[in-house]
Amino acid sequence: MYKNYPNWPKIKNEYATTGISYRKLCEKYGVSFGTLQDRAAREKWTEHRDKFRQETIQKTIQKMSDKASDEQAEEQVTIDYLRQLAETRARQWLENPDIMPRDLKAVTGALKDLSDIAKSGSDALKPPVINIIGRLANGNTDS
Repeated sequence: MYKNYPNWPKIKNEYATTGISYRKLCEKYGVSFGTLQDRAAREKWTEHRDKFRQETIQKTIQKMSDKASDEQAEEQVTIDYLRQLAETRARQWLENPDIMPRDLKAVTGALKDLSDIAKSGSDALKPPVINIIGRLANGNTDS
């Protein structure tokens, strides 16, 4: 007669990757508590679970670090682009004999703000700086 044997690798994996208890596994898979407990001790299921959890934590930390790094790199590219735009606008205005002092002041203020943001490592570009750079890009320095 055929007997349905427990799928021990599946049970061990479920124990290691979830928060399920030995007792719940026994109920779910129809094995006695003593048999499961003996097998778990012999195969060091607790160590396997701890190792799985530690690896999961490490992977999570790495993913979070990669994401933060990508966001920071993207922000730096944006800052560099805006700084280049402001510098280009400043050069154009300096070549213009009809330059107004307020135009020059707007450009230098925007460059200073961008420099401060780049140094501070802020999480997001500040809207006032984006507004100033937008005005510079359009050649409009009116506040």
